[in-house]
Amino acid sequence: MNRAFSNTRPTRRSFVFRYRPHALGRLDLHALVVVAACVMVSPAAGAERMLMDQVPVPQASDDEKKIVDRIKACTVPGAGVGIWGGGDINSNWSFGTTATARLFQYNFTKGSGSVNAEGLGIGVAARYYPDSWMTTTKLKSPTEVDEKGDKDLRKIKPECRATSFSAKTLSESMTEGKVAFPAITFSATAFFSKPQGRDEINFAPTFIVGLLRDIIQVGFGYNATGPERKSTFLVVGVGTGFNF
Repeated sequence: MNRAFSNTRPTRRSFVFRYRPHALGRLDLHALVVVAACVMVSPAAGAERMLMDQVPVPQASDDEKKIVDRIKACTVPGAGVGIWGGGDINSNWSFGTTATARLFQYNFTKGSGSVNAEGLGIGVAARYYPDSWMTTTKLKSPTEVDEKGDKDLRKIKPECRATSFSAKTLSESMTEGKVAFPAITFSATAFFSKPQGRDEINFAPTFIVGLLRDIIQVGFGYNATGPERKSTFLVVGVGTGFNF
């Protein structure tokens, strides 16, 4: 080895430089190994990508597309407003109006009943939609419904909720089926009637529970005016609930 290099001692202003050709040889060998590995792996990776590109992607059926389209058409970003048109209280409750026709009434004070009792009732109601009777509006993709998605009544348009005489399910009609069904309705109803031969109008505030989408209605009321005033009664009737 050159003594000019081997005998040089490091000082504050100098440094030792030692030439090692065997180290450079190892570096070249490592570089060749890495390059060879890349050349061998690249074709395999390219072939794998080609195979993945050829795998067919599952396509949604026509029925699934119709259901997704129906859910999209029934979805709104917010809640409805207005007491007559109905509105939403939270994710399961809404409020609106109902109408009731009395079929049977039993007067507790007099101890007597009557069939086809006169009077039509109009009320303000709160309606409950359980999660199990609603369809989620959340989508996994543009063509797939997220079955585990959250359910929120406020995201469903009122016209897409079942009523007394409009209650098709999505399985019955994928284009007109309802996506939310009520379980029970509570309403504060006022009955008005005018007995024959009398000028006085009978007014009876009544608390009513509606079942089967408000078709069957049962309640307790109080005759505030008329010939039977200050008497309590049980009423059974049929009704209808509007879209809310």
